[in-house]
Amino acid sequence: MGRFLFLSLLCVVSSSAFALFPVQTDWQVNHLQGKVKSVVYHAEDNPETVDGEMMTTDTARFYNEQGFLIKTEVNVGESKSADKITAIYRYDKQHRLKEVDYGMDKDTYGQLYHYEENADGSGAILEISYIGKKPKKPNFQEEYVKRTYDKEGKLTSEAFYSAKDMIDGHVRKFHYDNGKLIKACDFDDVGKERNCDTYRYLEDGTFEHNTNFNVGRANFTYDKNHNELKRQIFDEYERLKETLTIRHKFDKHGNVVESIMYDEKGQWLGKETYTYEYYE
Repeated sequence: MGRFLFLSLLCVVSSSAFALFPVQTDWQVNHLQGKVKSVVYHAEDNPETVDGEMMTTDTARFYNEQGFLIKTEVNVGESKSADKITAIYRYDKQHRLKEVDYGMDKDTYGQLYHYEENADGSGAILEISYIGKKPKKPNFQEEYVKRTYDKEGKLTSEAFYSAKDMIDGHVRKFHYDNGKLIKACDFDDVGKERNCDTYRYLEDGTFEHNTNFNVGRANFTYDKNHNELKRQIFDEYERLKETLTIRHKFDKHGNVVESIMYDEKGQWLGKETYTYEYYE
């Protein structure tokens, strides 16, 4: 895998609309401007900076007129081969995500969702995964993920359970200040924080996201629409290893049509292009 696409995995966040108390559209969750019908995304490495075969990613996302994701097609692979994954999204009458069906070659798997709502508007979403045939009577009390939300729709915790017992080391809590996420931490089995991500918001509308990984940490800077502007990678001794910058071009709606990542010497490492179709 090329360095640009590998580093991009550090900042991947879920693209599904989970914060559903109240319901958010996928246009909102993915910070899309205008009534987007589809987005075709292509990412590629600079072949001059890649060790081994060049990696590419082609993704198409399709939205309904209410702004909810209905289908995704992803092709990821090296230059001579690619795997295609298709996802179909289904919703209930309240526009809440009900299930996602995935297909890759002849394999099928999916995720199912169950909602628990409280009188004050807060609640929880239970998620289970399956491989092969979809269960006729899903059991949401065996192995599942539980995400809890406050009445404003903000994610407050995420935990993994097996047979009603929380799996050690698989709980994450989210902290806010004035409605903005400022910290997200894992907790060990004795309740001690670890692996915290922190967020800092600046007066010009940009914000910084600091995250830790096995051999160091990374600091990401975003604009007000969550477009990445800069990435700094530090080693385990807090020494700055490299600084990467990202430059964007936008269409008339304000959506990104091209993003190019550069190293400190000004050499481009990877390019992303986006093609949009709108309902209006």
